[in-house]
Amino acid sequence: MHNHNRRGAREVVMRRLSRVALVLVAFAVAQAAAARTIEETWLDPARERAISVRVQLPDDRAFGQPAERPGTAHRPVPLVVISIGPGKPHTVLARWVASWVEHGYAVIEITQPGAPPSSAIVDARRTPGSRGVARGVTPEQLLGRSDDVRFVLAELRRRQAEGASPDDAWRHIDLERMAFAGEGANARLVQALAGERYPGPIPSLAEPSFRAFIAAAPATQGVRTSAGARYGAMARPFLSIVVPPSGDAGLPPLPRQLALFDAQPAGGKWRVVPPRTGAARQGTPTPDDPVVDLARAFLDRYVRDAAGAAERLDATATELRSRGYRVDAK
Repeated sequence: MHNHNRRGAREVVMRRLSRVALVLVAFAVAQAAAARTIEETWLDPARERAISVRVQLPDDRAFGQPAERPGTAHRPVPLVVISIGPGKPHTVLARWVASWVEHGYAVIEITQPGAPPSSAIVDARRTPGSRGVARGVTPEQLLGRSDDVRFVLAELRRRQAEGASPDDAWRHIDLERMAFAGEGANARLVQALAGERYPGPIPSLAEPSFRAFIAAAPATQGVRTSAGARYGAMARPFLSIVVPPSGDAGLPPLPRQLALFDAQPAGGKWRVVPPRTGAARQGTPTPDDPVVDLARAFLDRYVRDAAGAAERLDATATELRSRGYRVDAK
């Protein structure tokens, strides 16, 4: 009887140790599969300009997975590039990064150098002859930031070409499936790279590498009669996230945010407007904001090339409308 009790106690201990071992193995696997983060400063020697980048890659299980459409080859993960202006390290879109990475996207956040946007807001509608092209963004800043983005893309291509190992992090990014995103003052950069046109010697800063664009608080600029000429070339998919101004947020007026969608040509254009109640009235979307679901569905349809993405995007829009959001598409 004594030996039997001893064997029983030993079996209980062994079962407990086995459970502990399984937990440790699961933890080790989770750690090995955890999303990878790379933080570096890249120097553009041609302009002597240092650009900080933060790269987040999905866990290893996302790499080498079959493409979403049957019959297509395995592909690396799609990429979202986010522009973060100086003086604003925590943007609305940046708070959604974890959700995008978990969903299988690589994300690169570019913190662009230079002075923060001027507090003296430039509005060409009220300031005839002004050289400003956006609220708080000078033409020089817009040009410099667009060059920052192009340099980052060129550096990614260079690193991919030189990557010697299949495990090299850069080889897991699909530079044929990319989106560009920005907020507030940098929504103007999104519009520029998407094909907005300007008067003067540099009429366009469009960047053809991106399949689609997401802008929080984008807005029209100038007089309404010129809207067709200014925004008519923005042919690629574009998601406008309207952020109602509150306090001294420095956001464009609501009518101008709404007007961009109306001025753009049809084809992959979406606009979401939050309910004018509760937290949405404060203009501060959060990581669990349902709009992030619409943004993911938008990326899946127009960037990821995922099967069934069009239906999911429509279903997500319907769900948001049931919650009081206004969602428009054309």
